[in-house]
Amino acid sequence: MIAAKNRKIEAALQGVNYVGRIMYPWEMLARGVKAGFADLIISPQPPFHFRLSSAGVMRARGQHDSLAEEAQRIGTFMWGRGIKKGITFQGRVYTEDFAPTMARLLGINAPLDATGRVLYEALETPPPLPGSLIKIEDQAAVMSGEAHRYQDEEASGGTAVNLREKHTALEFCGVPAAAQIIVRYAAIADCRLLLYINGRLIRPVFFPASDGRSFNYDTKRINFTLQQGDTIRFVLEETDPAGINIDCLFFRPSSSGDPRSSER
Repeated sequence: MIAAKNRKIEAALQGVNYVGRIMYPWEMLARGVKAGFADLIISPQPPFHFRLSSAGVMRARGQHDSLAEEAQRIGTFMWGRGIKKGITFQGRVYTEDFAPTMARLLGINAPLDATGRVLYEALETPPPLPGSLIKIEDQAAVMSGEAHRYQDEEASGGTAVNLREKHTALEFCGVPAAAQIIVRYAAIADCRLLLYINGRLIRPVFFPASDGRSFNYDTKRINFTLQQGDTIRFVLEETDPAGINIDCLFFRPSSSGDPRSSER
């Protein structure tokens, strides 16, 4: 019934100059929208996504609800100490990029769960030299509670550790100095682990489901400055009965010109 209704709506809108793209349910699903979000999305055609706010006033109000590329490109302005002056950066910028960028300007760690990148193209400070990631496999970790190490062809070292009971833990001792931890994991459902550094609780860390399959691995970045020899401990707080599988940890140095790679 919905498909028939959509075809009638599309036919009625053919040739209407203010109608742009029409998006169907399968296209919404492909973009990650939950099923049932909408039967149809009708996107206005620029410049009809703009309207005057009131008569006689020399300003316009933007309606950023068009799927057209030119409507999606919204300008962002940055100024102040440490920011390049008088340049226009044409690259695509996402909202999640601002928190890491502001943290870099302030000289502090990015938020623990931040996923964006630092916009070095707009900063006077050059990006750090790329350093090799240091990988520590699950075999080097100490397990406690109802943890289980199993063979997994998809895991980087051939094994992974499954945590499924509350308070089950995985501990990595003597880790390298780093500015970021990257956890390679797989989970059917969302879960939460408590992060401890040297025995001190830092905070809960959210691990989203990895595409709904227990053996489909994803990565979780955790922004935290580590000193050489620190101990990291993950304690399971909340999860689906299937638990979470931890494959390995990567450590990203704060800055390094050493091109060598390292594994443990």
